[in-house]
Amino acid sequence: MVMRATDGRPALGPCSRPILVAGFTVLALLLAGCAIQEGQPRELPDALSLTILHTSDWHSRLLPYDMDVVRTDQNLGLLPENAPFGGVARLAHVIERERANAGRSIYLDSGDCFQGAPIFNLFRGEVEIRAMSLLRPDGVALGNHEFDEGTARLVEVLHEFGDFPMLAANYRYRPPTRDPRDPEGPWLDHVLRPFNVVEKDGLRIAIIGVGNFSSLSSITFGDNSMGIVPINTVEAVQQYADLLRPTVDLVVVTSHAGLAEDEFLIRNTRGIDVVMGGHLHVILDPPRVIEDAEGEPVVLSHGGAFTKYVGRLDLAIERSPDPIRPFRVVSHTYRAIPIDSRLPEWTPMVRLLEPYVMEMARTLDLTRIIAYAPQRVMRFGASGGDSPLGNIVSDSIRFRNRVETQFAATNSLGIRADMPQGPVTLEQMYNVFPFPNSITTLKMSGNEVQEFLNVNARRSSGRGCATQLQVSGISFTMDCSVSPAVATDILIDGESLYANRFYTLATNDYISRGGSGFRLLQFNNTQQDTGVPIRDSTIDYMNQFPSCLSRCSDRGLDEDTCPLLADCRRDLAAYNGRVCDGFEPLGDREHCIRDQAPRCLSAEFSSESLLERCIRTAADAAEGCDGLFRRADREACVERARDAVLDSGVCDGRDPVSPREACARERGAEACLALAAESPRDRCRRRAADDAEEICLTVPCLVGESEGRISRRLPTNKSLWELEHQGGMDAAEFMDWIQAEYNDEACY
Repeated sequence: MVMRATDGRPALGPCSRPILVAGFTVLALLLAGCAIQEGQPRELPDALSLTILHTSDWHSRLLPYDMDVVRTDQNLGLLPENAPFGGVARLAHVIERERANAGRSIYLDSGDCFQGAPIFNLFRGEVEIRAMSLLRPDGVALGNHEFDEGTARLVEVLHEFGDFPMLAANYRYRPPTRDPRDPEGPWLDHVLRPFNVVEKDGLRIAIIGVGNFSSLSSITFGDNSMGIVPINTVEAVQQYADLLRPTVDLVVVTSHAGLAEDEFLIRNTRGIDVVMGGHLHVILDPPRVIEDAEGEPVVLSHGGAFTKYVGRLDLAIERSPDPIRPFRVVSHTYRAIPIDSRLPEWTPMVRLLEPYVMEMARTLDLTRIIAYAPQRVMRFGASGGDSPLGNIVSDSIRFRNRVETQFAATNSLGIRADMPQGPVTLEQMYNVFPFPNSITTLKMSGNEVQEFLNVNARRSSGRGCATQLQVSGISFTMDCSVSPAVATDILIDGESLYANRFYTLATNDYISRGGSGFRLLQFNNTQQDTGVPIRDSTIDYMNQFPSCLSRCSDRGLDEDTCPLLADCRRDLAAYNGRVCDGFEPLGDREHCIRDQAPRCLSAEFSSESLLERCIRTAADAAEGCDGLFRRADREACVERARDAVLDSGVCDGRDPVSPREACARERGAEACLALAAESPRDRCRRRAADDAEEICLTVPCLVGESEGRISRRLPTNKSLWELEHQGGMDAAEFMDWIQAEYNDEACY
């Protein structure tokens, strides 16, 4: 049960609500006093258990979705045949099931539930906060993307819909600039807490939240409008751990700081038992065990992203003689539970989502087909340089009407997903570009261009020399063989870079504001934000791509011999036909037979006569009709083959009446045989195939390539980037691993 204040928001209570005073000492005394006041005698066994259920980085993937399943996900049980994946209603089912099976348990989330799917773009965080509230977490870390719609919006949705503790111990709140619509309304200090204390079957657990500010460059550089002053994370967490330790049995941290930051936090603090982390979208299976500042083991777990998994960490806990730390974690087991189509959906969550899904379907045509991709178009280059999708995106920025700069650049990690093989829909474009970034133009001197690319080389050098930029109109080499790494061999429009010449750059507004470490652009006063979303720019640019038939024509192939066109028709027919599974599988004839002679529909009575089977088998053997690309041609081929078989007499004497027809006649259902045999499902699939035949004649055929725009010079000794050729990692897996191991202001 959640207590609520008189104004309707969750009542934080004096022991968990931050008290804004100049010094920590007064805060500590006040909090310690009430913590002691709340203490009650408890009888606990010497050995007990606790289950921590954990999620992180939902990124608005509240609805199931399709994706290319990489090897690391398959190793964790997420298999391609069980698509679609994720979805908060399935995730909720797992959380409720595991809660019921676990006994003593808590549920934690490590932040970034906002941003990453169209539902966020449309409802601006309302659905995510309501869904999280329905799950009743014991603590949620504040993520960087929670600020994507601004601080005022975050406060608004938390105040109106939040019914859970949102935690950040490493923030202090300066006197705010209130929302002009509600100058007396709540602000961050009303909706955020540094910690929460819960009691589960007598076991008291302190949950300390750690927010992220490495990706919020605006709060660490000069004045900011977010109302946040970041404070030293290690010092803040240690102070709260020291404060809470005497009155609780375990101290758990839920963190959105990142993997390296979590490890640093553990090594430089004492008194923490477990850290549940997020931000880099990785899973630690098994969890890591890191020694703290006093040599005590601390369990560190990260739980992935995009509602793909629920992590279950089972702790074995034993009483210790230390009166300040009465219980210690002595062992643990971990399981990442995959969220896929095999799971049912939790009904209360389905009901919550229904009106939003209906409104989204009415407002956005997410199934609209933008293009067709004969192959997966990768966002990361296999060699660590430019990527096929990165080239398409950067070209779309550079060549945009009334932009048309000399070169363009966008951050690699701002492209959030690959284009999967098959139809490219509007929904997938939102998955690739979840952020509402727009194109910004600016002028730079040659010296500034050199430093801009040097920043990229330095940041890339710490990440396997895998480029952090995707570019157009410019080429260069990242020399990672020297320290610090530098950019060399720079050519703009095929010409060498001149230090004193001015050049025009088009980029996204995130980078132009100093994001991803490119702070030298932040103070460039020639910036002009065009207001053109990069998502729209890329869609418009892709619309100019030739069709699959045009690409075949360039190779001397026509409609009858074009494999790209055949693949397009097959894949689009399957995509358009997915809705057909919900249609009635029986035609009027079968419905009639089922009503009058139901046994005739059993498997023992085939709907194909012996004559039909003979003709079909002989026709299939005689002609390669399946190899024809147009359905009309295939049907004509089949008819010719059937006529040839009938003329040959090879099937003469075979019974023309199917066992099912014979059964129906015997049981008085002969009138049913005059009704249409085609079912609504078959009719739906036929129409989907017809539509696909027409669409594929004109839909853009999306082919992307790495073009060597960005080259690399690597050290001669064996080092980090050689690992990209080991263990079978593809480019996406390697980049995820790099970000996890060598994160530094990662743009997540």
